[in-house]
Amino acid sequence: MGPVTHTGTDPGPSRGAPPGWLRPGSVLVASALLALWVLSLAGAFLAYQLHDAHRRELHSAELLARSLEDQANRTFNAVDVTLTALAEHLGQAPPGADTARQNDRLRQALQGLPVLRSLSVVDAQGQVLHSSSPDNMGHRLDPALAPRPLPGALDRLGPLLPGRDLANVPYPATAAVSAAAPTPHHFLPLTRVLPAHKGPARYLVAALNPDYFANEYPLMLGDGGRAAALLTVQGALLSASDGIALNSPPPTAHAFFTDFLPARESGSFVGQGLGGREVVTAFRTLRQRPLVVVVERDHAQVLAEWRHTAGWVATACLVALALIAGLALAAWRSLIGHARVQAALRQSEQDVAAQLVFSARLLEASPTPVFVKDHAGRLVMVNQAWLTLMGFARDEVIGRDAAALFGPAAAVHTMYDQRLLKSEEPARYESRLERPGNPPRDTVVTKVRFTDAQGQPAGLVGSIVDVTEFREAERSIRLGKDTAERAQRAQAEFIAHVSHELRTPLQSILGYSELGEAMANPHPALQDMFIDIHAGGQRMLRLVNGLLDLAKMDRAADALSLQPCALAPLVHDVVKELRPIAQRHRVTVDWRVETAPSATGGCGGPDDTGPPLTLMADPFRLQQVLRNVLANALHHSPEGSTVGLYGGLRADGALELRVTDRGPGIPPGELERIFDTFAQSSRPGPRPGGTGLGLTISRRIVLAHGGSIHATHRPGGGAEIVTVLPASAVLSWPPPPERCVERAVESAGCATA
Repeated sequence: MGPVTHTGTDPGPSRGAPPGWLRPGSVLVASALLALWVLSLAGAFLAYQLHDAHRRELHSAELLARSLEDQANRTFNAVDVTLTALAEHLGQAPPGADTARQNDRLRQALQGLPVLRSLSVVDAQGQVLHSSSPDNMGHRLDPALAPRPLPGALDRLGPLLPGRDLANVPYPATAAVSAAAPTPHHFLPLTRVLPAHKGPARYLVAALNPDYFANEYPLMLGDGGRAAALLTVQGALLSASDGIALNSPPPTAHAFFTDFLPARESGSFVGQGLGGREVVTAFRTLRQRPLVVVVERDHAQVLAEWRHTAGWVATACLVALALIAGLALAAWRSLIGHARVQAALRQSEQDVAAQLVFSARLLEASPTPVFVKDHAGRLVMVNQAWLTLMGFARDEVIGRDAAALFGPAAAVHTMYDQRLLKSEEPARYESRLERPGNPPRDTVVTKVRFTDAQGQPAGLVGSIVDVTEFREAERSIRLGKDTAERAQRAQAEFIAHVSHELRTPLQSILGYSELGEAMANPHPALQDMFIDIHAGGQRMLRLVNGLLDLAKMDRAADALSLQPCALAPLVHDVVKELRPIAQRHRVTVDWRVETAPSATGGCGGPDDTGPPLTLMADPFRLQQVLRNVLANALHHSPEGSTVGLYGGLRADGALELRVTDRGPGIPPGELERIFDTFAQSSRPGPRPGGTGLGLTISRRIVLAHGGSIHATHRPGGGAEIVTVLPASAVLSWPPPPERCVERAVESAGCATA
């Protein structure tokens, strides 16, 4: 990198100066005019919002009124179809027809029509002859309350009557009916003439349920705070949703009766509603009935929504005014302090130029090779460390295409450059640098993209780190590891071959020593010699077998033969195998293994146990672990003591096997050392020690199963060896409440369960 220089021109006093008309006074006037415009705009917007709220609410009320009118028309059409069919059937039946059969027919006609409470046949005097409701039978209805159809009319709708059905209306009709106490139930009588048959005239009276419409209105109106009502064209209120009282006075003074009906069949307006308050309302008349459907919403709710919008507009207006005031103040202060800012800007430019010079010097002194390329891949800057690594002079590389300087690796660098120009993710990769006359170097290249003032990719900044020494160290470590593994395999093969060659003469020694012991029975001294020879041969054979096991367990994955196996039989066989040793040392073995309950509900007995705990393990190797650990405990236990072997699941699902004794224990500093090859405890037991390989082999077998084994010191004396197999090795096991324990006690000459 060459010397860094900074060039520039004097901006002069007019650089960045505001125009002549932009003065502090003009800023204040402009801000005041802008504030007035904002207030006018806010007022016009709120007026429009109020008008639009009324328009939208009237339109919604008209749509809902049309929906309710259509629903009422469909309901009355369904009633008309049912009454027409029923009238034809009943008109054909003679006056003395079976009453029960006619009543059943009337009840069947009610199915699927919740708007009907009952259907009854009455004579000209109002006596109920047949009815779908047993309570109406024998009742007499005043003909004035169920007016007969006018000439030429098919049916006629009567006035709203108190009560649920015909049986609740007293006879004769008196002033007491209309003056009766308010009741929550009403009905509308709809009277139709039955076709003439030989005999007196008869009428079909349908008791309409106005509550049906009141129940349907909330479902169709939703939760918008609207209410609906069904009225006659004379102003009688028949049914209404919550918010409109059914017992209110007839609303004949309302605008849709005085200004619209009967000239118009529909309309909407803002004015007094059915409850006396100001509402936004719409109405429609039914096509075939003299009824009117009215939908209304409290005008206060519409105003409340508008006030909510007005609050936001007022807040926005205040914010805008505050913003205008702030901007005006800022502009005023900016104009006043412009000269000061210009002076500070010139000083900042000088500081930036000095900082650029400092950064360039700092980059030049960096020991890491650094380079900068433009968008076309040409080098525009390199430091001295880069020139030293690449072996070029500065004037040989500045302005040249960088790909031409890297030889065979140019394609890799070009690929990463093109990828980086399309993405913002930094690029980091390894490359082998080969320069003529220089040894190859392993390098790690890191590149990042930088952009121009418009945010477009302008080029790349990168660094090169020489990692040749690290790669050579890795290769040396890898070579050493391979050599050590080969040596370990050779050692294992050597031990296996030597141990195998030693077993043949050992078998001969053991055989001849047993023969000599038998033949030297008359000579005690000679017999003792053969016994010593046989014991030494046994120790040597155990050592050879241990060495063979160690050689096999060096390749743990190949030495295991995994298969499903039950834990309890494995433990039982090992305890049975070591029973002679326990009897010889006068030691009791107490073992317990959890099992599932039997099908008969028994638990714990040797002849009444359920499915055992099943593992995926090598049964031979697992028994070898149990044999080594249990034999070690028997070896260190004093006469008359008890050795425990307990198996079960932990809370995390792993299998835990614990072997305990009351021997001399293990010093705290030796709890891990006893698992080393040929290691012996510094606290000898009451009997001579073994080969020092049993616990080592046991740990390697457990580790090969993915488990762990460790030793602890028991409170009160003795040691405990804990073996843990992972939960993945447990194949089947009942939940904890269903577990039982299979237990046995093995002692000298006895076994109890």
